[in-house]
Parts: sequence; structure tokens; C-alpha cells
Amino acid sequence: MLKIEKQKTQIEHGKLQIEVERLKKDKRKKTLHAATAKPGTKLNTVKLPKLDFSKFSGQLLKWLEFWDSFDSAVPPMNHRAQ
Repeated sequence: MLKIEKQKTQIEHGKLQIEVERLKKDKRKKTLHAATAKPGTKLNTVKLPKLDFSKFSGQLLKWLEFWDSFDSAVPPMNHRAQ
């Protein structure tokens, strides 16, 4: 019984080591992303509103109805990114 408990402990330890390595890798990615941004620029995060329109069913006769709904829900992009 003691041998099984020791094996379980080793497995859990291995899982924790894998998780630590994954977290380190994620942190390096974020650091790299921040380092590659132009100096003086902020990393932009924007929370967009949830759009409320039906998913297109694929029925061609319903296309205009879907498009009108989509077109009225999504504002046009009349500006250029600076």
C-alpha cells in the first residue's frame, strides 16, 4: 500500500511540475508580446458588446433577412487605424 501511495505522490508531483512549466511558458509569451510592442504604446484591450442577431440558416431565401439584421447590428468601419 505504501508503494502505491508513493507512486501517486510522484505522479502528482510530475503533474505540478508540468503545470509550473506551462505557467512559465505563458509568462514568457506575455513578456515577449509586451517587449515587441512599440515603445510608448499601450497594449489595447477592448471589451466589445455582444451582438444580437440570428445565425444564418443557409437558406438562400432567408439571406436578405439575415443580411439586414447583420448590417444593422454591425456598425460600418469608416475610420482608419492610426
